[in-house]
Amino acid sequence: MFVLCPLLFVALIGLAVSTSSNINLKNPQKLEGWLKSSKLYDNFIGNASSLAEKSTGDDQSGSVSLSDTAVVQAAQSAFTPAMLEENVNTFIESNYAWLQGKTDKPEFKIDLTDAKNTFAIKVGQYVTAYSANLPVCTPAQEAQAQAVDPLTAVCRPGAATPEQLGAKVTEEIKNGQFLSNSVITPENVNPDKEANASQPYYEKLSHLPKAYRLATNPPYILLGVIALTVLSLVLLSSSKRGGFKKTGWTLAVAGVVLVGAKFSSDIAFNQLHQRVFNNASIGQLQHSLTDFARSVESAFTKTEMYFGIAYLVLAIIVFVVLKLTSDRPIRELAEAPTPKKNDIKSSSPATPTPKTAPK
Repeated sequence: MFVLCPLLFVALIGLAVSTSSNINLKNPQKLEGWLKSSKLYDNFIGNASSLAEKSTGDDQSGSVSLSDTAVVQAAQSAFTPAMLEENVNTFIESNYAWLQGKTDKPEFKIDLTDAKNTFAIKVGQYVTAYSANLPVCTPAQEAQAQAVDPLTAVCRPGAATPEQLGAKVTEEIKNGQFLSNSVITPENVNPDKEANASQPYYEKLSHLPKAYRLATNPPYILLGVIALTVLSLVLLSSSKRGGFKKTGWTLAVAGVVLVGAKFSSDIAFNQLHQRVFNNASIGQLQHSLTDFARSVESAFTKTEMYFGIAYLVLAIIVFVVLKLTSDRPIRELAEAPTPKKNDIKSSSPATPTPKTAPK
């Protein structure tokens, strides 16, 4: 008895959590919707430009800085939110198909070559327009001009025209480290870049599809555990009513925990959200990531809250039924008709009549 109630409680919580995971992670549309609603694609380019600049190192002599305002604007024009969303959705859906066993491996090809070339051309045009308004460098200035960002220079070399400077920057971006691999396929996606391993990620993680499919089974297993535990409580208790009463209290506690977890999680995320948005040092990308996390949290805890409400309703039903049936024997005894005196006399054995003695 001391084991069955905790086991039932754990199974009820596990059923809610596992079912919530299945509902929210079964289809890629959920994840795609969370990413879109968080406006992650709208705020991605500004932060990505700074990260790309750091990744290329400091040996960018004569090249523009990827964090320049004009460069970021060119990137936002070339890598539009709609294009980013389409490519990310392609990546997500192909990996879901692999995890679900529909394909032997992820099948996607994301070609960013045209976007990269458009970006390079636009930056070159900015450099051309900017350089056309600069005076020609003096010999002393020209000696240092090669190490200056073309979009922050105060003069231009006399031997180069603005068009030549712009074309040079365009070629540097096309052939440089920025998006050096502009065609992304499953074979060249390697999370462990330091290892320089040629093995694709879907081969390294070949166990994931099986694990993903096994992860969809716990709700059915837990339903069986719950049914067996309730049956054991009813049969092994000193009375069936006692077993149902223990079941009702366990349902009630599990329901309160799940509903309380929903409100506690919402309060915690609201406080985190306020701190993030009140911090001036946090960029828009961090805001979007916070919104994304909030969407995921809300979807999971909302499903679990519905389970909590269902448990509470079942507990109330159990207690109401027990209450309505608890005084039935007493009421039936009180309402039983009292036998009448005549009935008592008629029911008593008849007194034998004495026989008359013969004369």
